[in-house]
Amino acid sequence: MTDQTPSTPAEHRLVHLGIGNFARAHTLVYTAADPAWRVVAFTGRSARMAQTLTAQDGRYGLIVRGADGDDVSVIAVLEALEEFAGDAGDVNGVGGWFEQHVDIISTMVDRITPTASPADAQVVRDQTALVDATPVVTEPFHEWVVEDRFRGARPAWEKAGAQLVDDVEIHERRKLPLLNGAHTYLAYAGQLAGHERVDQAIADPTLRDGVEALWAEARATLPLPEQELTEYTSALVERFANPRLADQLLRIAADGSAKLRVRTLPVIAEAGGPEAAPGEVAVVAAWTAWVTQRVRAGGEVSDPQADAIAAAVKDAGQDDAARVRALVGLTGGEELGLDLDELARAVHAAE
Repeated sequence: MTDQTPSTPAEHRLVHLGIGNFARAHTLVYTAADPAWRVVAFTGRSARMAQTLTAQDGRYGLIVRGADGDDVSVIAVLEALEEFAGDAGDVNGVGGWFEQHVDIISTMVDRITPTASPADAQVVRDQTALVDATPVVTEPFHEWVVEDRFRGARPAWEKAGAQLVDDVEIHERRKLPLLNGAHTYLAYAGQLAGHERVDQAIADPTLRDGVEALWAEARATLPLPEQELTEYTSALVERFANPRLADQLLRIAADGSAKLRVRTLPVIAEAGGPEAAPGEVAVVAAWTAWVTQRVRAGGEVSDPQADAIAAAVKDAGQDDAARVRALVGLTGGEELGLDLDELARAVHAAE
């Protein structure tokens, strides 16, 4: 157990908008490594998080769940929490100030953060004595790549391992098809195969072959050394296989129509089309098959285009080619220069 309660008064403060589990497992942990900084957070969707953490003096338990055990710490970087009650007009009274004082920085973040269970609150209490109504569970791995383009002061995030770079793009291009693309495939193909968790899915030989196929295609589009890519994908297998993280495939399956557009379809486009990227086509096919199964069974599809997805499945009836074509049309592949009819035929054949 470690206690990350600051021992010195803060000299600087950050404003964080939209506090959630990922921020508490990732960016706030990096900020907590610099005792000169505190964070004032504003919740955007609900007052519950602000109320809960305020009752705990802004402190919460972080459970780093490795394959061999838990490392539990208390994060105490939050100084105040409020519900954001402003409107667009308030933001437009500060536009000029933003241009003069606020830098828009690109970053790439990576840390798997599944939903905590009720039992995790007891883990925090047992190891830290903190009565925590909203603990955070995460994996040992963490990565934060930050564009080094700040005009003013910033926390010393590098103390916690952040990488300050001139260009974040290549790191983002590596993560999206390799980590996120594999996650997307496992979310749909894994559930279709009867699995519930990521560790179960990656242990399935058929699904592991599918992951390796999409990785091979994605790697061919990345201008990085082979050794670096091999080390990265090997680390991904270890992360996915962590049996104690218990990351739910259903959670990862949300927002598929949007995720495919940035994780999978760009590889198909860069490879030269569906025939050159059957591993990536299999990802899209897993999605179309999964959403079809969910809609026909009366289940919920958590997606910004949920209504359109349901309509595509129901309107096509038993015409599978029409169903797949309608679903593929919701992914925005034409914006990447893909021939949607060609892609739909390949996806239909792969289902």
